[in-house]
Amino acid sequence: MFELITVVAFFVCLIGAACKIFAKQKAGKWAIATILLLVIMIVNPGNDTVTSSNTPSANKPTISKEEFDQLKSGMSYEEATAIIGGPGVVISESGNPGDQLHTVMYQYEGEGDLGANANLLFQGNKLQNKAQFGLK
Repeated sequence: MFELITVVAFFVCLIGAACKIFAKQKAGKWAIATILLLVIMIVNPGNDTVTSSNTPSANKPTISKEEFDQLKSGMSYEEATAIIGGPGVVISESGNPGDQLHTVMYQYEGEGDLGANANLLFQGNKLQNKAQFGLK
């Protein structure tokens, strides 16, 4: 819940700043409407969002606390997805696939409280770090 409030507050501040800038430049209502549309598209990309394995988001798996606890450092991404039941959404990536320093962070919706989620960080296809919020 705290994360949602933080995100909403951030976007309210961003929209307020954009409105002040455009008002000074007399860019008009169309510029403000464009900013609002972009913010809405970023916050709510819709059901057409595609995960890292080209699976529609409606089919993306959730992760439970029990599954999260089974994940161990050094595990491959394929081993982790077998435990969880499917791929996560890539939220950060650096380096080139196949390189030892190729680093990818995946996010999974969690089973549990509102906003429950888990993030898994893989480097060289090995689990390096994991974090969760609200899993049950």
